[in-house]
Amino acid sequence: MESIGFLIYILVIMENNLTVKIIPVILFSWGKIMKTFHIDNFFFDKPKQYGDILVYQIGVLQSNDNIVWDTHAHSNFFELTVIIDGMAEITANGVPLSLSNGEIFLSFPFDTHKIVSVSEEPLQYYFLAFDTVNEQFRFQLEKIVQQFSNIESRRFKNKEIVSFLSQAIYETTGNDAFNKEYCSALLCGIVIQIIRQFYSRENSLRLPTKSQTFAYSVMNYINTHIYTMESLAELSKEFGYDYSHISKIFSKTTKQSLAHYYRFQRLETARSLLSNGMSVSETAKNLNYSSVYSFSVAFKKQYGLSPLKYKQNCLMKPLMQNKN
Repeated sequence: MESIGFLIYILVIMENNLTVKIIPVILFSWGKIMKTFHIDNFFFDKPKQYGDILVYQIGVLQSNDNIVWDTHAHSNFFELTVIIDGMAEITANGVPLSLSNGEIFLSFPFDTHKIVSVSEEPLQYYFLAFDTVNEQFRFQLEKIVQQFSNIESRRFKNKEIVSFLSQAIYETTGNDAFNKEYCSALLCGIVIQIIRQFYSRENSLRLPTKSQTFAYSVMNYINTHIYTMESLAELSKEFGYDYSHISKIFSKTTKQSLAHYYRFQRLETARSLLSNGMSVSETAKNLNYSSVYSFSVAFKKQYGLSPLKYKQNCLMKPLMQNKN
């Protein structure tokens, strides 16, 4: 006999351009009850700014049934996943990692990401997707990306982050006096704790030099203009230096060429667009490739398969998981 499901209610509150989903959901099936509670403040179209921190998404999810957030690609932001109760398996860039109560995982920009509960106990976790306009913060976060690409190295514990994030989730939905100012301080504290957490291992926390700050500014410009840039030559107009001068400083500071960085960011963005359903031709057009052919050649050289094949693989994964 087919199982029968009933949706009891979903409540969505819209207030002051803040989208808050409070979703107690009860699904009934034969011999089974699933309850889920989800608070999700999301601002993907226009991130909400709290001081130096840009928030794309913040909230909490709790369920006493298996949770599966299928593989999805991040945009240009960081994300914290904080396990409060239960156990979960996070798969980042195809690498699985188990997390238990109190453990935190830091996702990087353009990561692919999946979460599955792996315990009979209810799973509860906090999440925060963020970026920063503070150049010193962003510089240190970029260094973390460069030095901690290994998935295992991004799992850690930090009681301050858990406490700050719990309070920040409340503050983003509340109306207490000075709640935005307090939330700004909490989120700033979270970013500082992340930086301290990673650089306590390397004892290399330091302020950026002028060259490093400049290189970060170039990176940030590329990242935020990835859909509008037609060539790297426009950096000269933006920063007021000859391209050769910009390229020399960038290469000396970051140990990679400017052309390599731009190419990689375009292709990672392309990978994200394809995995979210965009066609190959539209992806090439949106990223200002001269033709679908030139885009396909660059994509295959980077990832070992054509963009069409990559897109087909992304579409096949959910089908295979449903069969299993």
